[in-house]
Amino acid sequence: MATTSFGPNLGHGYTKLVVLRDGAMLSPVVFPSIIARATGRPAGALVKERRVTIAGQSYWTGDDARQLSANATTNLTQDRLDDPVFLPALLAGALDRAGLSGNARGVCVSCLPASWSKDASKARALGARLREGAPNVFDAIQIIGEPLAMAYAALLDNRGQIAGDVAIRDGRVAAIDLGHHTDDGAVVDRLRPVDSSYMTFPTGTARALIQVRNLFIAAFERNFTLDEVDHAVRDGAMRLNGKRVPLPQGWDRPIIEHGRAAAKQFVEVLGRGADLDAILIGGGGAVLEQKIAPFLDAFPSAIVVDMPQMAIALGCARMAAYIAAHAR
Repeated sequence: MATTSFGPNLGHGYTKLVVLRDGAMLSPVVFPSIIARATGRPAGALVKERRVTIAGQSYWTGDDARQLSANATTNLTQDRLDDPVFLPALLAGALDRAGLSGNARGVCVSCLPASWSKDASKARALGARLREGAPNVFDAIQIIGEPLAMAYAALLDNRGQIAGDVAIRDGRVAAIDLGHHTDDGAVVDRLRPVDSSYMTFPTGTARALIQVRNLFIAAFERNFTLDEVDHAVRDGAMRLNGKRVPLPQGWDRPIIEHGRAAAKQFVEVLGRGADLDAILIGGGGAVLEQKIAPFLDAFPSAIVVDMPQMAIALGCARMAAYIAAHAR
């Protein structure tokens, strides 16, 4: 029987899902963390819409929600853990995109911002939302901190075996997750997470993107969703009237200033990392040169992990494979 390991990361900016089956990674899934109640199917559409059913009601997720509804919503607060629809719909949408709706079972590891994950009630709430979004799919669920998941992406292989670099396996490693809503960190010392090291700062990239959006509104004389701004920043251009349009001069100043302030917070806690054998940096913010540059200046030995936006979901899936392997 195939062993399936699920690593959903229902992020504040993007939902990511990595699924491992007998050591092979299925196509990773990533889409904006937005939902909308689905109405009638668009007549004559050439692209198939995706909809999921939660508590008897149909929902669109990701780009479908943004394109098909004027009332698409996201949720950046801790209230998302108590919402009976939001997180279940995102998970169901991810499984649907992965082609796994209702036809796979296995172990699931998911994650919360570092300091949130230490609250047992929040972990239980996320576990409940995961089961609501994927009934009868998960044999076991474990919730860990986001930076810990990123460390496990480097420490484990796709079968859940310890296989990372010796400095990471046998040393003291800091993992820094630059997220959409929060920036998080944790230290792993010889494969054991240091509980007192968990840190969460309210300096996620969304705050800088709000300022960038205001610059875009002034420059292009139209409104933009935060998701559209994020797309433009990552693409390096705005798409208007069917054309790629250069971003206005100085558009990245908010992100540069934001990156400096965020790096300063970690320096205050970690110093220059002299007592660390490695510093791993990942998360969606790590793909933005303007945000990551101050971190690389502050921590010259830091390593940006492979697939930084997907690293946490990958670490969750590899941890799920580890749990499955050791349960036999």
